[in-house]
Amino acid sequence: MKFASPAPDEAQVPLTPLIDVVFLLLLFFMLAATFGELNFLELELPRAAAAPETPEAPAARLDLAVDAAGGWHLDGSALPAEPRAHAAQ
Repeated sequence: MKFASPAPDEAQVPLTPLIDVVFLLLLFFMLAATFGELNFLELELPRAAAAPETPEAPAARLDLAVDAAGGWHLDGSALPAEPRAHAAQ
């Protein structure tokens, strides 16, 4: 008795990765098309009246130092140890 030999398996192409890539491309193009259609509200902002330009004065400089004993000095003069005493001055 002669049995029929099985047919050789044909090469199969896996479709799952192909479907995943097509889905990602579809998703990308859908999102890109959505962002391209954004409409912005155009506003006409009021204009300020032009003020004469004045040169800006340099900011006042304050020198604050702390000595080794923990005393505070502002612009060379000693500050009291209690902050509230200085606020009263």
